[in-house]
Amino acid sequence: MTFALAIGLLLVALKRARSVYAYLSGIVAGVSLYSYLGARVCVLSLIVYLFMEGSIRRERTILRHGIAFATGLSLVVLPLLCYYVAHPKVYAVRSDELSVFNSADWAAIVAGNIWRHALMFFIRGGVYARDNYPGLPMLDPLTAFVFVGGLVAALRRIRGTERLLLTTLLINFTGGLFSISQEGAPYVYRTAAVIIPVFAIVGLGLQQVLAQTAKFLTSGQSKVAAWSALLIVIALNFYLYFGLEPKNTAAMRVMAYEPHMLGLEIAQDDLPVFVIGRDIFDPLEARAPVGKEYAAANPPLILPPEIRKLATITFSGRYDLARTLTQNFQPPRRIYFVEPQALASDVGPKLRPVKMIFRPNREIEAALRTNDPQARIREIQNIRGETIFTIATLGNPPLSHRPQSASQGYAARVSDDGNDT
Repeated sequence: MTFALAIGLLLVALKRARSVYAYLSGIVAGVSLYSYLGARVCVLSLIVYLFMEGSIRRERTILRHGIAFATGLSLVVLPLLCYYVAHPKVYAVRSDELSVFNSADWAAIVAGNIWRHALMFFIRGGVYARDNYPGLPMLDPLTAFVFVGGLVAALRRIRGTERLLLTTLLINFTGGLFSISQEGAPYVYRTAAVIIPVFAIVGLGLQQVLAQTAKFLTSGQSKVAAWSALLIVIALNFYLYFGLEPKNTAAMRVMAYEPHMLGLEIAQDDLPVFVIGRDIFDPLEARAPVGKEYAAANPPLILPPEIRKLATITFSGRYDLARTLTQNFQPPRRIYFVEPQALASDVGPKLRPVKMIFRPNREIEAALRTNDPQARIREIQNIRGETIFTIATLGNPPLSHRPQSASQGYAARVSDDGNDT
């Protein structure tokens, strides 16, 4: 957002010849440096453009814009710069980890990265499931077609606006071109900023399309065609984001989603919850399915059981910031981690109201139904329709039978750390 605003303000400065907008652009660009490492490339692209524009046009107006931009940028970035001066080793920690120059064969890798990033809009997009539906092109076919038209128009008519868009487009690819990771290029997240100049160029292409259609269609027909195309693009992208993405099974593996789902289930109400069995923290997928496309790029995220337990407590909203980490484990607020053998035959009458969560287990489910025929039992499934958790809610008994404490039924059997005694 800050990059888009910085580009917009700089375009206004060029159009109105008022350096105050360039000054504001520098301030906004400086703010972006406090957000994400890739913002450095965004700011660099704007600086390169101003230097290049000044060298080509040699006008005082551009010089004033450059000075105004640099002034706004410097004022905002000064605290961050002071921090890096005091801690120089932290400046390039992440970029050094991902740098393509760590490889002896860096030239070949860069060449491959250039080719794959060039194709990511049209043929094969990012394959890492956390960033994209694996392999899905970054633009829908209609928008990609208009983008190509805008790119051709920008290259044929290179002026101030076109130079700004082309410069920011090319330079913001460098975050992907000169880095390397397990999933392989293109790196969608590291080149996310290119979407700003890309859609501005799409706007140029749309102008060209409308200009050409005006030669064959009436004004009314042109409007109908434009609105029809817009509705098609909206419908297509709506499907790609909300229809296709829910089928992204690879995202389940790379995001260790089960503790999140477990925590959200606990957070639905304030009932005491008994999480049954040690296997509840075992990931269902310990490896990618054989033969699955892009499987190597999306290996399962295997977390230690205690980390998955902590994630569950955190997502449940029952992590108490006033307590230490150890105290939150001993036990967390109204969450008890028990083994199946802790379930007594009279579990139903003693523990109501309570919620129990366990991996699919017919014996536990049958025991609960026997002891409490009114128990509400349901399943939580993943996007493949596989049951990952079974949820049993034991309903409210008559007032005279309600225990004083919701966890009273297990008080004698649950130790301070949430395990059976």
